Amino acid sequence: MRLTTFFIFSIPLFALLTGCDNNPHTPPLHKKRPDGSPWVVTYRAFPAEPRSLDPQFAYDEISHAVLSNFYDTLLSYDPLSEEYHLIPMMGAELPKYEPQPDGSVTVTCKIKTGLFFHDDACFPNGKGREVTAQDFVYAFQRMCDPRVECPIASTLQDYLIGFADAYMTAEKSGTFNYDAPFEAVESLDRYTFRINLKKPYPQIKYWLAFWFTAPVAREAVEYYNGKTVDGVRRQFFRYHPVGTGAFRLEEWRRGQIIRMVRNDNYKTLRFPEGGWPEDVNSYLAPLAGSQLPTLDEAQLILMPESIPAWILFTQGWTDTSGVGKDVFNSVITAGQTLTPEFEKRGVRLIKDMDLDTWYIMFNLKDPLLGGNVKLRQALVLAFNANEYNEI
Repeated sequence: MRLTTFFIFSIPLFALLTGCDNNPHTPPLHKKRPDGSPWVVTYRAFPAEPRSLDPQFAYDEISHAVLSNFYDTLLSYDPLSEEYHLIPMMGAELPKYEPQPDGSVTVTCKIKTGLFFHDDACFPNGKGREVTAQDFVYAFQRMCDPRVECPIASTLQDYLIGFADAYMTAEKSGTFNYDAPFEAVESLDRYTFRINLKKPYPQIKYWLAFWFTAPVAREAVEYYNGKTVDGVRRQFFRYHPVGTGAFRLEEWRRGQIIRMVRNDNYKTLRFPEGGWPEDVNSYLAPLAGSQLPTLDEAQLILMPESIPAWILFTQGWTDTSGVGKDVFNSVITAGQTLTPEFEKRGVRLIKDMDLDTWYIMFNLKDPLLGGNVKLRQALVLAFNANEYNEI
């Protein structure tokens, strides 16, 4: 099902309030860029803390919302299309599918040159190195490693040649051999890798647009998962992302704030040249073709309660907010436009279409629910009605 989600943002309102003494925010890292232009910061309330920032492990929506800032993928969804159309991201072109006489399929993927991992202590002299095809292979190897606990490992075992055998071998020995040949995915040259499928699997291209397949530097995993604290070897990579994305992690204070800063070496994507709806042309056109990201710093304020987060927005301390059911009628008119009060305050309304799927599981052994189909149907209808209002 597709739902309309309402977001509003008000940067002008925040700008009026930044000089107040009761500013609740952590001071920005800088006031100006090296060229003297203003240091641009966005402040956003965030509903929960990510469980993990390890792309081969994280599967929840909150973690992915943060991960997308730190990691790129081979493919991406076209941001200007409503048809879930895939386009190259880190890829130099779309993957090439070649059916083989034995029924297997090879998928050849080429990546762009000149893309670099974030500068980080895990690399020599702290300088991020260039991404290669082997980094994509390593991501698939990590998904095959039982210790990583990748949620889609069982799915890939059914389709990738040799994946199941490598997984079982690692499970029996307790260690995955990252230096052994890996039949499922192999590097052909510095910028080309190939996925070997047992049989046709059209869905593989969608996994290439998902963070499970994001390239990972082996140096980063081994550096941060090798840390020892109080005599205990800890797994810190899931809290210290080292990707290729537009932002790098600057600070993560548990339960308080996640601070991201601009990755000055980012070259994967530029802002689209055009193609957006006419009603947003006035504020998107000046950004056409510009290098991403357009912001220098982003602060995610961790606020699990929706009402305090909404109050923070109405007071001008955050730049964006969803429109929850508790405040919907005071913000959105019957014609699905902003109320005059919010329009006067410089707030802008954005409507976005999302694809969502819900399911409800019932215990059919329950004496009340098990034999009562009508009651279960009523509960489903009530649940859906509530979800439609949560926009």
